[in-house]
Order: sequence, then C-alpha cells, then structure tokens
Amino acid sequence: MKKINPKKEIKSMLKLSKIFITAAIALFFTITVINNISDYHQTFIFMNHTLSMDTTAQNPNFMWRAISNQMIQHLVFISIIVLQCIIALLCWFATYQMINHLKSLENAKFTHAKMFALLACSLGFILYGIGFLTIAGQWFMMRESTVWNVQNSVHAFMTFMGISLIYLCFPEEN
Repeated sequence: MKKINPKKEIKSMLKLSKIFITAAIALFFTITVINNISDYHQTFIFMNHTLSMDTTAQNPNFMWRAISNQMIQHLVFISIIVLQCIIALLCWFATYQMINHLKSLENAKFTHAKMFALLACSLGFILYGIGFLTIAGQWFMMRESTVWNVQNSVHAFMTFMGISLIYLCFPEEN
C-alpha cells in the first residue's frame, strides 16, 4: 500500500489550482475574443458610443475628448481584440507548460512556466484597469452612460484578476 504524504499532496493541489485559474482566465479571454470577432458589429457599437461619448451627459467641458472618427474607433477596437488574443494565448501556453512541469521535482520549471501566466494576467489587469476603468470610464466618461456603462463588470473582472495575480505570485516550496 502506497503511503500518502499530505504535505506533498497539498503542494500538488496548490499547483493544480494555479493551473485551473490560469486555464479559467485563458477560457475567459478566448470566449471574449470569439465573441468580439463573431459579433464584431454589435460589439463595435459599444466602442463607438464609448469613444464618441454620445450617451454621456454631453458636458461641453469634456466633449472635446470624444473620438467620432470611425477609422480610429475600429483601430482601437481591433487593438483591444489583438491584446485579448495575446493574453488568451499566453494563458493557454502557461497552462500547458505548468501541466508539463506539474510532477517535476524542480519547482523552478513550474515557476518558469507560471511566468507566462503572470505576464498574461498583468496584461489583462492593465487592459481592464487602464483601458476600460480609466480611459473608457473616466476619460470618455463611460461611467455617466446609462446604456453603455460596464464599470461594474470591469470591477468584478479586475477583482478576479487581482486575486489571481496575487495567488500566482506565491512561490512553490520545496
């Protein structure tokens, strides 16, 4: 009968949980990219209204910030989709690498694989924190829109990403 080492089992479960969190983030960004591409026109409407600021209070002190040029709006939206795709790919790659090094006796290999997840999560946190919360929410006054305000969703996502980043930073012990 094989003797179970509880300490070793807990360490394996902690590594597995980091793999599942990374895969969950990869899945989120993959589905987001698929949705943004599959229903580009409908999702672009959000970008159009946010950047043109046409559903805000229309305060003249802020309307100079509006971008109504649809070419620029499309470039911004495509840039966001590309970044979301990069984040998804980094997370899937990190998931794959962490699975490959799950049973490795050297934690350094698992930690190295985890770096791709940390990079992806950091990019996601920056995209949503700077892109949606700060630029869209504050600069383009999306927070004033009764129709196109996604600030609550952004806060929930940033909370998840922030907690995931902190958790992924915990080192694997020998």
